[in-house]
Amino acid sequence: MKFNVEAGTFNIDDDIVPDDPESVRAANAWIGWIISIFIMTIVVEVIALVILLKFSKKLEKPDSVKTLVVLGSGGHTAEMMRLVESLDKTRYTPRAYVVAETDKMSGRKASDYENMLSDMKAIPGKRTFSEVGGSKNWELFEIPRSREVGQSYVTSIWTTLRAFLHALALVWQVAPQVVLVNGPGTCIPVCFAAVLYRLVAAYPCKIMYIESIARTQRLSLSGKILYHTRIADLLCVQWKELGAKYPRAKFAGRLY
Repeated sequence: MKFNVEAGTFNIDDDIVPDDPESVRAANAWIGWIISIFIMTIVVEVIALVILLKFSKKLEKPDSVKTLVVLGSGGHTAEMMRLVESLDKTRYTPRAYVVAETDKMSGRKASDYENMLSDMKAIPGKRTFSEVGGSKNWELFEIPRSREVGQSYVTSIWTTLRAFLHALALVWQVAPQVVLVNGPGTCIPVCFAAVLYRLVAAYPCKIMYIESIARTQRLSLSGKILYHTRIADLLCVQWKELGAKYPRAKFAGRLY
């Protein structure tokens, strides 16, 4: 290519030198990278959109809420069953109860209560509990106890880990939308399993913790763990004095 600046013209020779092969390869590589990044961006956006749509459907208010109830023993079970009695059975169904494998009494209480609902006769003009409390609407599960009474905290690390693995499998099987707990050591592995489940599966699982009525001055160990880790979506106490010490706790009155 020859330029004649003074004449204001230029001529193009027939023997044009071809582009450098290295430059061509570099240019093609850049184009390839741009196309790849563009395609990956589209794929990521599509996946994000699918997850968002799927998650938004899960956030819609359901007709029924799968509820996982963790029972302790003794007073813990009595308080939790009192709470279960107040639930709207047509909404909080199906229900799954979790007890420690060494706690047979709590399992019997849950079973007796649900069987009682199934045996109730219809009240004229009202819906009977038997329609929502039958064997198809509740289950009972057992997991290892995370810590026995009097067990050292050192050895309880391994038993808690074992309980967590069982709780993880249980939560994935039940896929609860609400988890109700009130203080027994069994509830901690279940709560952590529920948190992991909702993070991995993007599933809206809410955790509600109700502190025992026996706790008037300070939270129980389970309550402190859930309070400080902020795992519980709602942490309720039954004494105003206790609620004053823990600002993020909600005073909800007494179960009795």
